[in-house]
Amino acid sequence: MELGQKLKERRITLGKTQQQMATELHVTRQTVSHWENNDTYPSLDMLVTLSDYLGFSLDTTLKEEGTDMIDSINKSLEEGKKYKKIVRILVICVIVFLCFISILTYGRATQNQLIDRYNPFFKESYGYAVLTEKVTMKKMNGTEQVTEKNGKHKTKKSSLICHNQWTLT
Repeated sequence: MELGQKLKERRITLGKTQQQMATELHVTRQTVSHWENNDTYPSLDMLVTLSDYLGFSLDTTLKEEGTDMIDSINKSLEEGKKYKKIVRILVICVIVFLCFISILTYGRATQNQLIDRYNPFFKESYGYAVLTEKVTMKKMNGTEQVTEKNGKHKTKKSSLICHNQWTLT
């Protein structure tokens, strides 16, 4: 006798509906239906719970069912192990990446030349710029201060009339 038929017969013998059984086992009604139609098999821990709930021997059931159910359960366990390994690898990669970014951030914040040397996001370069002949600073209240190349300061009247703020032009 297949597991699905056995589950259905035992459930009916106990006078339970699929919904009542699902509620008491903390699964959905569709899950119970899939078990009874042999679309899917319960997990190993759920098989133990079902054998206690419905009162049948798990040993004889597994021996009668054959290798299809056991192979299906083993396959699902193997897939679970594979996904667990993938998740572990992804978590390790994220941790390594966060450590790398943290070290680069620390190096930039402390101006650590050793760390900044390997920072691919930060290139520091030094250069020189040629200043113009004169720098003009305007005071917004109508005067203009000019600093020439030789260091002399001149003050001129300007047509701009505003508050007492300085702007560099």
